[in-house]
Amino acid sequence: MLWEEYKSEFKPDGFLRDLLIKDVDIKDWHSVIHFLKSTHAMLEFFIDGRQAPLPHDFATVINDPSHDYLLSVNLGGVDMNCPMNAADQIELVFDPVMIDDEFKANLIFRLMSTIGRTLDKPVYCSHTDENRHPVFEYKPGHTVEYLSSLKN
Repeated sequence: MLWEEYKSEFKPDGFLRDLLIKDVDIKDWHSVIHFLKSTHAMLEFFIDGRQAPLPHDFATVINDPSHDYLLSVNLGGVDMNCPMNAADQIELVFDPVMIDDEFKANLIFRLMSTIGRTLDKPVYCSHTDENRHPVFEYKPGHTVEYLSSLKN
């Protein structure tokens, strides 16, 4: 993929972008968090908007609807938020304004492919509008693909 072909997908348009992994379980959540902890990413955890220590066992967090849990991830210039409000999907939300060059876009694509390989599941990147049509997709055993280029 060439930056010139897909950079318009990261132009600010009033919508955030998200990476979405569907049909996950608590083991998958732990795998993703373990991976993020093993990188140079800075992680912060919040309960009801207040910073708190990272829990050792996320099973109690994922299955607790009485609080709002959020994992904030900084990937060297790209900030993402991971709301922990659905046990069956992992969502990493980011502002497209942060993706202002090919290097940062490749951070997103590497994250998609690494999480996808780790979980052996597809990972989608989409606009957070009402349609939520994926723009990029990682399929296990493949590379990240720009889906809009298939429509041309």
